[in-house]
Order: sequence, then structure tokens, then C-alpha cells
Amino acid sequence: MKSDLLTFCIKLTIITGIAVGAYAFLIFQVPWPRASYDAPIFLFLYCITLLIYVVLRKAATLKPEAFVQILMLSFVVKILLCGVFCFIIIYTHYEGVEPNIWLFFALYLVYTFLEIFSLDRVISTHGKARLSH
Repeated sequence: MKSDLLTFCIKLTIITGIAVGAYAFLIFQVPWPRASYDAPIFLFLYCITLLIYVVLRKAATLKPEAFVQILMLSFVVKILLCGVFCFIIIYTHYEGVEPNIWLFFALYLVYTFLEIFSLDRVISTHGKARLSH
């Protein structure tokens, strides 16, 4: 159980490193506008993805029968928190908001796919364990 969490943290950190590298390449090698909130965007999405993954893993083990409802609730909460975060970015830096929003949603998609694929493994493992009993 803890090894799955450690594996997810390692994957999330590697994906973040790759994303930072790709972002740095786009900024320094290609004429790509820099997002003024790039570090907060990376940090926010890293933390929210990790937090929701931890909550969903716990839900998968404690309440497997309610997992789908908790999963849907987590998506709603994540979207609402991301909406608030984007609103703050737009409100504080309206002139240069486009690179910030592009970066945010590109990372949002990458982190959400990682979260879903990692949770699929956890669910499959718990489902097989329950069937074998």
C-alpha cells in the first residue's frame, strides 16, 4: 500500500521534471511566451494531484462500494479548486493570462491522466484481491 503511494510520488515527480524540462525548452529555445505564474501552477497541480490520489487510495481500501461516488466527488472538487486558482490568475494578471492558462490546462491533463492510470492499477489490484478471497 505504501509502496504504491511511493511509486505514484516518484511517477508524479518524474512527470513534473519532464514537464518542467519541456516547458523550459519551449521558453528558451522556441519563441514561446513565459507564463508569469509557472512555478505556482506546477506546485498547485502537483500538490492537488497528490492529495486527491491519497484520498482516493484510502477510499478504495476503506469504502470500495462507494469508490465511484468518491471518485466523482474528487473530480468535482478538483475542478472547483482549479477554477478558483485560474480565477485568481486571471484576476491578478489579466494582460498576460493566456500562457498561464495554456500551461495550467496542459499540466492538468497530464496529471489527471497519470492519476487515473495509477488509480486503475489500485482498483484492479483490490478487485483481484477481493475475488481471490
